[in-house]
Amino acid sequence: MKNALQWIQERLFPAPEEEELFPPISNLEQLPEPYLRRFGLSPVQEPEQVIGRGGEEGALKMIEKAWEHWKDYHTPLLLESEPGIGMTSLLIAALPFFERPPALIEDKERITSREELLRVLAPALGVEHTGSWEALFQVQLEKPQVVIFENAERLLLRRIGGYDLLRDFLHFINATKLQVFWIVTINDYSLYFLNRAMNFSDNFQAKKVAHLSDEWIKQIILNRNEGYQMTFFKPHELTRRHKRHLAGMDQASRQESLKKNFFEQLIQFAGGNISRAILFWLSAAQGVKGDTVFLKAPHITKPRGVRLDELLVLEAVFLHTSLSFEEVEAVFRHSSTNGRFLLDHLLARGWLYPRCLRSGVQEYQVNFWYLHELKQLLKNELNRNFL
Repeated sequence: MKNALQWIQERLFPAPEEEELFPPISNLEQLPEPYLRRFGLSPVQEPEQVIGRGGEEGALKMIEKAWEHWKDYHTPLLLESEPGIGMTSLLIAALPFFERPPALIEDKERITSREELLRVLAPALGVEHTGSWEALFQVQLEKPQVVIFENAERLLLRRIGGYDLLRDFLHFINATKLQVFWIVTINDYSLYFLNRAMNFSDNFQAKKVAHLSDEWIKQIILNRNEGYQMTFFKPHELTRRHKRHLAGMDQASRQESLKKNFFEQLIQFAGGNISRAILFWLSAAQGVKGDTVFLKAPHITKPRGVRLDELLVLEAVFLHTSLSFEEVEAVFRHSSTNGRFLLDHLLARGWLYPRCLRSGVQEYQVNFWYLHELKQLLKNELNRNFL
């Protein structure tokens, strides 16, 4: 019956030829390097890129209020966020709030000892290397300072004794909070874990940085594409009904309809995460011709067939934001899980990818393309209620 009905529909309402709706484009050129740089995942430094987080209840206003609150109550600020939503860009946009330029301790290395922590904290406080951890506690600052410490989870390695350095750091923050407004950032899964292990948030006024709104995700993408026209190719899935609908339009209206559908897919995939939106756009960009970029929404697949031991390694990477092969071995040293072998396997699947070197060490982090899908797997399969 279904085949007969389909045969009748095809005879009575023939679908238009796809070549008429989507004429082939020849001689496309690769995306030029300056264009690719616009869509890099490294932190942007233009405040307007995060202005969507402004407003009365936005994260920029939240940081400003926390600064005023510290002047009376001396409570440090903890900012929790999902990886890839632009935390560093947000902090850069917030710099004008402060009377003196803050010291930004960037996430450039994993810190594994008091000596290494001392080496980054002393210059951030504007003092000479004190030579000992105890001496740093005695330093008196001439004026109040603001210190931003990115990714507190880099002080942690989940193993026996792996929490000691993080506790030392919390102790130092509490000892200096009358003189220093501390802003500490941490990823959402790390905080979920540490709150259960050591009530980490209790040491701060803890705030969650919300995802970007759909409108601002779209606006940021359009701003980065400024100067280029957009032409949309045939979608991967095009029903007969949709095809006939497009056939009833002129070329401009057809492209406008495809644009609307494309951005709906991009926004749904991004889920408020600008890094995922950027990856979607780069995967969609097929090439350029003159000042026109040609786009085809990528086919989205979800991770399947994930074993429990693979999930445990993924969870470890989520917890630490990134791990090297050696660190994975250290985490699973007393486990039957072969972490190093599984990390290789996850890299081959594309669920992890190499991050920029920190102190010359290659580490691996979750591929933003699968970020939300893998988090959902952890929730469903391991009962991790952090979403």
